[in-house]
Amino acid sequence: MEAVLEAVGYDAVLQAHGELEAESRRENVRTLGQYIELSMAEGLSPVEFMDRAALLQRLQSELSRLRRQGDHCCVALLDLDQFKPVNDQFGHLIGDRYLAAFAGALSARLRSYDAAFRYGGDEFVLCLPQASEQEARGVIERLRRDIGEKPLVKAQGRDLFAAFSAGVAALDAHKS
Repeated sequence: MEAVLEAVGYDAVLQAHGELEAESRRENVRTLGQYIELSMAEGLSPVEFMDRAALLQRLQSELSRLRRQGDHCCVALLDLDQFKPVNDQFGHLIGDRYLAAFAGALSARLRSYDAAFRYGGDEFVLCLPQASEQEARGVIERLRRDIGEKPLVKAQGRDLFAAFSAGVAALDAHKS
C-alpha cells in the first residue's frame, strides 16, 4: 500500500484535505490508498476515477475512433443528489466512503469497455462507446434503478442510498 500512496503522492493528497487535522488527513490518505488498491485488484484503473486528464484523453481517443469507424459513442454526466447532506451530517470520511461505494457500484454495472471518471465533487462522467443516445439513456435508467435499490454505506445505524441526476450526449465525429 505504501508504494501506491507514494505513487499518488502523500503531499498532494494531504494538501487537498487542508481543512482536516494532520492525523485525520493521514487516515484519509490510507483510506484512499486502500480504495486504490481495491480498485486495481478489481481491474479498475485509479487514474480513470481520479484524473480529468484521463477523461479528456479517453474522449479524444473515442472521437478519433468515431472519425475512423463512424460508430456511436455517448457520454453521460451524473450528479449525485443530496450528497452535501451526507457530508454535513455524517462527516467527510463517510462522504468519501459513499463516493467510493458509488464509483464501485458504477464500475460493477458497466460493460468492460465503458469507462467511468470522477469529474469533481459528486459528479461523474461515463464514456459509453458503441452506445446510441437511446441505449445510453437505457444504461442510465438501469444504473439509477440498480444502484438505488441497495444502500451504498451504513452510517450511524442508517442505510444511505444513492440517487443521481444525469444527462446524456452523443459525441459528434464532425466537431472537435
